[in-house]
Amino acid sequence: MSFLSDYQPQKQEDASGEFKPIKGAYVCRIESIKHMQGTSERTGNDYDFYSLKVQVIDKVEGETAPNRYLDTIFNNDDKGLGQLCDALFTAGLEVDKNSQELFDESLAELKDKPINIRAWVRPKMKKEGDNWVPKVPEELVQKIKVVDKFEVKGGVIEGADTQEIVSPEALPF
Repeated sequence: MSFLSDYQPQKQEDASGEFKPIKGAYVCRIESIKHMQGTSERTGNDYDFYSLKVQVIDKVEGETAPNRYLDTIFNNDDKGLGQLCDALFTAGLEVDKNSQELFDESLAELKDKPINIRAWVRPKMKKEGDNWVPKVPEELVQKIKVVDKFEVKGGVIEGADTQEIVSPEALPF
């Protein structure tokens, strides 16, 4: 018998209707933090931002989401870079701010570091006149925020302590 000779391929159905945004408090690992810049193939517009992508490794509170990936972006301007630095500081992570090249290199070294994330959803908005209104039918947008501890009913729960987990080998995956 040869390799996979008895296997009958099955068509895969689109499960996008089953994939829902999640809400809760999660201990995650950093999958990547990258500076992304270029030109959109779809729109032709230039883009320049930092992308933070994390993977859920443990639920503290909320919906179960093992191994789920979450991401957020920070604009490459004073405000966005400040927000990124604030998030990393909140997580207890240090980066080299002496130049953009050293900053980008130090971000790459944060792969697999633990980070606490609060996740929620909100409706996607569109501008009508001077007001922002939810799109109809409602489209949901996944949002995340880096936190140092989780405020939950009944008190505060400490999340991952980046000082306790010092190497990727210590993470539970």
